[in-house]
Amino acid sequence: MDRGLVGSVFAGFLSSALKALVPVDGYRSAQLFAFSCGYPLTTEGV
Repeated sequence: MDRGLVGSVFAGFLSSALKALVPVDGYRSAQLFAFSCGYPLTTEGV
């Protein structure tokens, strides 16, 4: 159903960049993966 929403899929930090600083193995400590959605910004009435 069309509700007029738009969305974006994005990921967080790269686990390979943190290996020297924290014990991140890329399996149990996987990187962040998220989805956001909302109504698009319009210029009507501005």
